[in-house]
Amino acid sequence: MENREDLKSILSYLPLKLESSTLAWPNQVIEALKSLSQGPSHSRVDSGEVLFLTISDLRNSLSLSPTLLARSTGDGYALFFDEFLSRAESAKWFGEVVPMMAALLLRLPTLVESHYQYADIIMIGSDTGLRLLQPQQQGIVFLSQ
Repeated sequence: MENREDLKSILSYLPLKLESSTLAWPNQVIEALKSLSQGPSHSRVDSGEVLFLTISDLRNSLSLSPTLLARSTGDGYALFFDEFLSRAESAKWFGEVVPMMAALLLRLPTLVESHYQYADIIMIGSDTGLRLLQPQQQGIVFLSQ
């Protein structure tokens, strides 16, 4: 896995680490995502304000720059989830959507690895692994509906 130039081209854009030829989340992120995937009764994420704080903690665990978020981002989360949405809609979001998104994020390393494992057998003789192309570098773009 670590010898793939196509993977190396996108790795800096993914929040994953390449450890001994496998992709992985940092341990802190795994624990946070596991907690989120079990729902608000376990994670205590049941409001826009707490969701924003959780996302901020995840970003810090990944060493992502806090300056990319506007100062009022937390206020926007609180306004949307705690005031704009009805209590029922907000409860459904935190009880169903957030846990499913966290479960999907937990699977991201495996999904990316699976993509690269099978990318070379899609079209024999063509590199079909996801990668960034350099200017004027030829490549194939697959589009589907």
